Amino acid sequence: MQAIPTEPNGKNHTPAFTKASATKEAHAANMISTRGLALTAIRIIQDDKLFQEMKASFASPDFEDQSPDA
Repeated sequence: MQAIPTEPNGKNHTPAFTKASATKEAHAANMISTRGLALTAIRIIQDDKLFQEMKASFASPDFEDQSPDA
């Protein structure tokens, strides 16, 4: 999970979040997330079995029921 350090109640789409997004700390947090996403993509591209399993899970009729909020 990614978190950009901000002031209390500085939720997304607020002036406080906009201000916090322009900091070095926010950039560092975004780079960690970006690297994780890139490494995930590389693994999926290199591992056809994993790709097929993921593709099948998205095609599953009960895909929506697999979310953590379900």
